[in-house]
Amino acid sequence: MALLAHRERVVGYDAIMGLCGMAFSLPVTESFLPADSEPLRCSDVSAGLETLGLDARLWTCSRDAPPLVEAVRAAIDAGFAVPVLGWPEGDSGWAILGGYDLGRGVLCGWPQRVELDSYLGAAPAGSLAVICRGTRVPSPRPEAIERTLARVAANSEALGLAYEKWCTSIDERWERDPEHPESLDRVLGHERLTEGLADSRAAAARFLRRAADVLGGLRAEWLLAVAETCDELSAAVETRQPPLFSDKMPKALATAAWRSRWREQIGHLWALDLRIAANIGRALTSDLGPDELIL
Repeated sequence: MALLAHRERVVGYDAIMGLCGMAFSLPVTESFLPADSEPLRCSDVSAGLETLGLDARLWTCSRDAPPLVEAVRAAIDAGFAVPVLGWPEGDSGWAILGGYDLGRGVLCGWPQRVELDSYLGAAPAGSLAVICRGTRVPSPRPEAIERTLARVAANSEALGLAYEKWCTSIDERWERDPEHPESLDRVLGHERLTEGLADSRAAAARFLRRAADVLGGLRAEWLLAVAETCDELSAAVETRQPPLFSDKMPKALATAAWRSRWREQIGHLWALDLRIAANIGRALTSDLGPDELIL
């Protein structure tokens, strides 16, 4: 599925996720972490889109943003599809919006995780959206990739803060109201975050392998090694044991031992992500290949 398409300009899912930094962020929404802990900055997304030749911004569900419907209408009326996170149901993954129906009060498009012919209409929902406003001259591919990788390497501190907040929120959210039904909603927030992490790092692995083909040489060796770490992280999320999420989880969260185990698993993902950022930095600066250094 093309994530963006306009006037014969087609950009795939992995490319946009990689060039905008979303493939390397901790994919949290504003309802889960505060904006100052969010490593996915609007400026990163806008910069990534500029390299693709698109004048665009990242819409978020912050209070000062225009309603999602208004933002989507403006882009669609200008001839752009709109990638949105959390439609048709909150935090349900990415979708591509291609129209709207004011009479029924719905947005129309394709959820990324379903078949292409499953075009549907549903009520407005979402936490992030890529709003395109026009086109510009795109950057050369090697230059665009290098800029992206430099931003990813410089973002390790913000990424670490997000992971730290994720770990501490386990106790905070449970202790706030352990018997209240909202506890399950908070637990599901962790589940959606983990699923999003697996999806984004899988996209990162595919993006890095394509970037290696473009850049070549020593940088390609490093990027291929980093892609393997991305695969490792995605696999760790998908095969985590014991399962982080189940119908019995609210009761499990009541035990300190279980919550400690959860934090340990998140800590393992954290360590892999910091290795990814560090080795992307080495891809840009090292005079040695990955086989000559301990990864």
